Amino acid sequence: MFIEKQMRRIDRVFGFEGVFIGLCIMMLVCSFCDGAVGIKSASAKKYRSMARVYMTYGDFDKAKPLAESAVEMARKDKNGDKELSLCLLDLSYIYTKQNDPVGAGEICLEGLDVQKRVYSEDHPYVAYTLKTLSSIYRMQEENEEARGSISKAITIMGMYHEEDESAMGPFYAEMGKVLCDAEETDDAEYYYLRALELYCKSYGGEHLCTANLMSDIAGFYVDGERYFDAEPLVRLAMKIKETVYGEEHRQLAETFMTMAKICQAKGQTEMAEEYIGRAFRSVERSGDIEETAKLAAMATEARKIEKVAMAR
Repeated sequence: MFIEKQMRRIDRVFGFEGVFIGLCIMMLVCSFCDGAVGIKSASAKKYRSMARVYMTYGDFDKAKPLAESAVEMARKDKNGDKELSLCLLDLSYIYTKQNDPVGAGEICLEGLDVQKRVYSEDHPYVAYTLKTLSSIYRMQEENEEARGSISKAITIMGMYHEEDESAMGPFYAEMGKVLCDAEETDDAEYYYLRALELYCKSYGGEHLCTANLMSDIAGFYVDGERYFDAEPLVRLAMKIKETVYGEEHRQLAETFMTMAKICQAKGQTEMAEEYIGRAFRSVERSGDIEETAKLAAMATEARKIEKVAMAR
């Protein structure tokens, strides 16, 4: 229970992605405590630690060769399964950030198998990794695999927590995304709102984690042309993110685009263009071509929205 509390503290600071890195950090603590890491594994640990520095700053190109070297070293240590699982899961995370869902899935599955050997089939660590795997399957547009993965994760977490405990929140949020992709909108909304209730209870209504989830739900409502329901959520999320990141940080790009769609639906075309401009400015310094192309597609979609009556 102590380790799970630490993971939730990490989640409060870093958000959804922080859960994954937090899992790795907590497992690393365990490896130090039981003294089970050998010499070769220690070398792997050094490379993994260097990779994680670059990961923290979002420099995944520099992190990747270090993480790959860590995996190679850890595989050579027959007694280093804990370290190997950490290295594999870190590398999988890097692949997801480099938009390589196939590579991420293969590495994540290998890490999951090692994790099960080290702990058990029904350990909470396994549940968190299954949640990560679900998100990778969504990237691959493999919805049934994603559903199976997150369903298993929720079942495992249910062995340790009540349905209304805050630890269940991220798992409900992931299930909401899976159901949204499957166009099961009623069930998706149910899980999204359950997650939001638990996030507000655990983190508070003005926390970054809560803001990220609000953005997801607002996007879900906009896709369903429920602009009235989306607007208060996205406005609050935008306010929180601007406080944390600054007014035009790349983490706000999609939030700006969601707001642009709402403004377009209200007939406020000039305001919509202002938010589209803010979205592009938020990513232009990064030079991320894929992100820019994604925003361009979203901008085209936003401009096609016709004015609607903003009523329930």
